[in-house]
Order: sequence, then C-alpha cells, then structure tokens
Amino acid sequence: IVVSALYMAIPVGIVGKAFSDVWHDRKKLLMIYRTRNRFLERGYKPQDIPAMFCRFDEDSSGQLDLPEFIAMMHLMQVTLGTDRLVELFLSLDSDGSGGIDDAEFVRRLFPSAYAQIYGIRHETRGTTGE
Repeated sequence: IVVSALYMAIPVGIVGKAFSDVWHDRKKLLMIYRTRNRFLERGYKPQDIPAMFCRFDEDSSGQLDLPEFIAMMHLMQVTLGTDRLVELFLSLDSDGSGGIDDAEFVRRLFPSAYAQIYGIRHETRGTTGE
C-alpha cells in the first residue's frame, strides 16, 4: 500500500507542477491572447507583421525599441494601456536586447504562422552568416 501511494504521488506532483507553471504565467498568456485577438479584429494578418515592423523601425536597426513599439501599437489601434504595452514588450523581448524584431513578435503571437512566414531559413540565420 505504501509503495502504490508513492507511485501515485509522482504523477500528481508532475500535474501539480505543470498547473503551477501555467497559473504563474497566466497574466502573460492572457495578454498575448488578447493582443492576438485585437490584431485579428483590426483586420491584420500575421503576414502583415514584417512590413509593419519595417515601417515603424525609425532607426533601421531591424528591431523596434519600446517607443517605436508603443507608437506602432497606437497607430494600428491595438488598444492596450501603456503599462500593458510595456509588459507585452518585455515579455516578447526574449533575448533581453531591449528591442524586438518581427520574428520574435510573430513567434510569440502567431506561432502557427511563424514557419509559414519565415521558414527554416530564418531560424538558421545566425549559423549561416546571413
């Protein structure tokens, strides 16, 4: 009986850990979900994002910094408060560079469209010297 109770504790612990991780990230997940929906409600498609980023990248760095990102979101009428936009920006800046590129944005908001838009070539950009 003791051994069977120990075997049951392992799966319960795994499920509990997964639930805890999702619960901890719920705010970020909901923000990404709402942003994705607002993009789609405004008539934008994931395929539009690279061109949008080029348009709003004022310093031609290949990335949007926080002020450029906030300006883009406001002009596109993706309505989130400034505090939420800052939170979204920080969660999308996965490498901590202080900027996000279009690929980071698409990968987080539209993961199913990422491979369609960028393909494998984009993922190996750093290793092929492009």
